Amino acid sequence: MDSKHITTFLTVAQTNNFSKAAEILNCAQSTVSVHIDKLEDELNLSLFYRKKHGIILTEEGKRFIKYAERIANIEKEYKNELHSSSVNKEIIIALQESQLLYRYQQRIFDWIQNNPDINVIFKTAHSSFSLKDQLTSGEIDIAVLSDNNLYNPSLNRILLTKDPLVLVSNKRISISHIKDLNEYRILMTEKGCSYREELENFLRVNEINRINKIEMISIEALKNYLYEHPSIALLPKFLVENDLNKNLYEVQLDYSWPDLHTHLLFSRNNEDPKIQELIRIFKSVATIN
Repeated sequence: MDSKHITTFLTVAQTNNFSKAAEILNCAQSTVSVHIDKLEDELNLSLFYRKKHGIILTEEGKRFIKYAERIANIEKEYKNELHSSSVNKEIIIALQESQLLYRYQQRIFDWIQNNPDINVIFKTAHSSFSLKDQLTSGEIDIAVLSDNNLYNPSLNRILLTKDPLVLVSNKRISISHIKDLNEYRILMTEKGCSYREELENFLRVNEINRINKIEMISIEALKNYLYEHPSIALLPKFLVENDLNKNLYEVQLDYSWPDLHTHLLFSRNNEDPKIQELIRIFKSVATIN
């Protein structure tokens, strides 16, 4: 059974859409169709119902998922074992810069120091479907992600923290009417960040369309600008807790921001002891905070 066909099947099963699967797999939609057709011919059964507005798994397709996941994981384990004698083990962790710097850095860096035979790769984790797909396929081992739309049957999900969001400025500001936000420069993180999405949704609902904004490449760059220049930003409270009423002030606004929910995500089939060590670290740090 061709491993590429298995990967394509799992991606299509996750997206319920051939074109989205093709985008994730970086191939033509026709290639996705060919892979599924060949797999169905080999199995002598239909894996998907083709509908006018999309596709859904057949009962046979639903039953085949667990076997396809096993095949994909076996291939990954085989490749890891094949190269283990000559190449250090590699663990890929996806999380936001702010989470690493302000919450997990010390414990994770200590763990890295105690595991010199492991290559650790950090990747930026924004709210995205592709990240969840990468976890399912094994391209990423662990993710710490702030996103409420996280259901995926092949992933374990653990709630780590619920952080309040605060609108802050370097001056004391009281806004009597929401539309007065038009008068201020608004600082934002890169697209895909969950608290940026929360702010954008708030502005859209309140029909605040003419905003003067700056999009920053990092949370540290954003905070440095915020300290020195008249502007406002929506941030998780843990990022500015030590600055409140000193360098920064909460903007008084008649609105309650929802909490930012951050989850730990990893494959249900990943039983690697080193991954389990990292999972325990993330959980223990979150408990302390």
